[in-house]
Amino acid sequence: MSKRYLFALALMIFSVAAIDAATIHLIMVYETEDQNIGATADATLMKAQVNNIAQITNMEVRVHEFDRRDSRVAGFLTSFRAGQDDVVWFHYSGHGANSGNGWPQYTDGSSRYAQTEVHELLMRCGARLNITMYDACNIGATEEAWSRTSSMPGNQLTMLFKKASGDILISSASDAAYSWGSPQTGGFATTSLARAINQVEFTPQDTPRTLWTKVLREMKGKTNRMCQSINKSPQNPKWDMNLSRDPENDTGSTVHNTPERSIDMRNMGSAFGN
Repeated sequence: MSKRYLFALALMIFSVAAIDAATIHLIMVYETEDQNIGATADATLMKAQVNNIAQITNMEVRVHEFDRRDSRVAGFLTSFRAGQDDVVWFHYSGHGANSGNGWPQYTDGSSRYAQTEVHELLMRCGARLNITMYDACNIGATEEAWSRTSSMPGNQLTMLFKKASGDILISSASDAAYSWGSPQTGGFATTSLARAINQVEFTPQDTPRTLWTKVLREMKGKTNRMCQSINKSPQNPKWDMNLSRDPENDTGSTVHNTPERSIDMRNMGSAFGN
């Protein structure tokens, strides 16, 4: 057998393995001009978190990074496609406000990006698991609530990111509430989610849904404790989860509070033409 043939065979095997490898797509949009809210710290934390997950679960990583004012985000999200075993994690960190349906939105300066629209758009990209998180204020009135149109770290991460199938929608603040952060730690909810993923207690009885429920409830508790540490009212993160192997929905409770990541978007149209 010639060396040329062996090289070609090895290249083919490597190429097939690369194509079949599950990938975590981290799509990040964050505030870069206002350094006081900690969005750049969130971006650093999210990249480290996803790289750690990928290393332990033997997944690939692709990072897609945008400034909040980048108008190309709408086109990217509309055309984005993922593999059937991939994980897509969209993370926005910056100023925001209630979109009118109980979930936040942000603006690039001319168009609005409602979290629920982004989430439903990404649910069509073909990935096995979709996670959409906004770490932003959710201040403003809810006019019509959104409804669906449709202990070893390695073990816990495999359960959370390799075995889970479905989608998770996360807002750092409940209806009509502000979201808090600092330049040192980043958004309180983003920091708390990363810690909860790394520290969640895994048992042999856990399913993807029960483990994700633990993570999200711990994220909520940690976030509210961070708010209390700076003498602010709890921002009460909320979520809507639908994992196909465990089809029950699990939605976080909502309470109101009140200051730091909000912006007026009432006169702007949706980035997706709705």
